[in-house]
Amino acid sequence: MEIKMKDVKAILNKLTPESFEKLFEKLMAVGIDSPAALEGVIGQIFEKALLEPTFCELYAELCAKLSGSVSTFETEEGQKLTFKKLMLSKCQEQFDKVVEVVNKKKDAGEEDKAEGKDGEDVAKKEAGDADADADKAEKKGEADNGKEGEATDGDKGKATDKKETLDERRQREEAEYQEMMRRKKSLNNVIFVGELFKQRMISPKIMHTCVQSLLQAPPEEDTLEALCKLLSTVGRMLDDDKGRDYINAYFRKIQAMSEEHTSSRIRFLLKDLMEMRYNRWEARRKKDGPKKIEDVHREAQMEAARKAQSSMRRGPSRGFDSGPGDFRRSGGGGFGRSDSGPIGGGYRRDEPPNRRPLSLGAASGQASLGPRGGVMGGQGARGGGGEGADRDRCAP
Repeated sequence: MEIKMKDVKAILNKLTPESFEKLFEKLMAVGIDSPAALEGVIGQIFEKALLEPTFCELYAELCAKLSGSVSTFETEEGQKLTFKKLMLSKCQEQFDKVVEVVNKKKDAGEEDKAEGKDGEDVAKKEAGDADADADKAEKKGEADNGKEGEATDGDKGKATDKKETLDERRQREEAEYQEMMRRKKSLNNVIFVGELFKQRMISPKIMHTCVQSLLQAPPEEDTLEALCKLLSTVGRMLDDDKGRDYINAYFRKIQAMSEEHTSSRIRFLLKDLMEMRYNRWEARRKKDGPKKIEDVHREAQMEAARKAQSSMRRGPSRGFDSGPGDFRRSGGGGFGRSDSGPIGGGYRRDEPPNRRPLSLGAASGQASLGPRGGVMGGQGARGGGGEGADRDRCAP
C-alpha cells in the first residue's frame, strides 16, 4: 500500500496538460483495487489541489476522468463507496470549516465583550487592593537584603524571562503559520470545488447552496474572500436563464457589503467581482494556469509581433541627442534644420547675442508664421520693423 501511494505521488508531481493522458494510464495501472487504495488516491489528489491552486483545473479534470473509470467498492456494512462520493465528502468537510471558524470567532468576540462589561467592577476592586499592598510594601522596606543575593536572583530571573520569551515567540510563529495554512487551504478548496462544478461533478443546486451559505455567514474576511473566489470561478455557468434571478439577488447583497465593510482589501475584492460580472465574467487579468508547450510558444510569438507592431507605429529611434529642437548637433534631424543656417529658426548657444537672428525668415530668407495670409516674408514682429527687415531692404 505504501509503495502504491509513492507511485501515485510521483505521477501527480509530473502531471501536465501534455502528459495528462499518458500519466492517467499509469495511474490506473497502479491499481485502485480496494477501498483503502481509493481513499489514498483521493487524499493525494485533494492535498495537491489545496497546495497548488494553479493546477486545480487539471486536478478537477483528472477527478472527472477517474470518477468514470474507477470501480465502485462496498464496505463491510454494505455501504457503497465511489470516487465521486468520497472526493465531494472531503471537499464538503473542508468547506464547512470556513463558516465554522468564522462563527467561533464571532462567538468568542461576543463573550469577550460580555466578560469585559462584567469585569470592570472587579478590575477596579483589584486595582484598589494593589494600591493598598504597594503602600504596605513601601512602609516595610524589606527589599534591601544584600546586593549580591539580589544580583544573582536577578540574573536567574532574566534568563528565565528570556527563555519564556523565546518559547512564546515560537508558539506565536507556529500559530501564525497554522492560521496561514488554514486560510490558504480553505480558499484553494473553494477554487477546487468550483473547478469540479465546471467538470459537472457538482450540480448547480449544490453550488447555489454553497454561495448562499457564504453570504449568510458573518461578513468576515474569510467568508467574503471565499465568496469572491467561488463566484469568480463558477459565476459564468451559474448566470444563465435558470439561475440569473439568484445571481441578481447575490449581487444586490454584495453591493451593500462592498459599501459597508471596513477592510479596504475586501471592498476592492467585492468591487472587482461586480466589475467582472458587468464585463460578462471576463477577468481584468488573465488567470494563470497550466499550459502546453505549443501554447507557450504561440503566446511568445504573439507578444513579439505585438511589440514589433508597436515599434513600427512609434517610428525609428533617433538616439538621445537627435530630437526636435536639439542644439547640440549641426547635422540632420530636428525641425526646420538647415546645414547652412540656424537650427530650427533658433541659434547656437555659443553665438553672441548681437549675431542671433530674430526669425527664420530674417536669417535664411524663408517664410515664417505671421499675419497677412499666415506668412510674413522677412518682416519683423511689428508690421515690418526690426533689425531683420532693415537688413533685407538695404541688401543690394
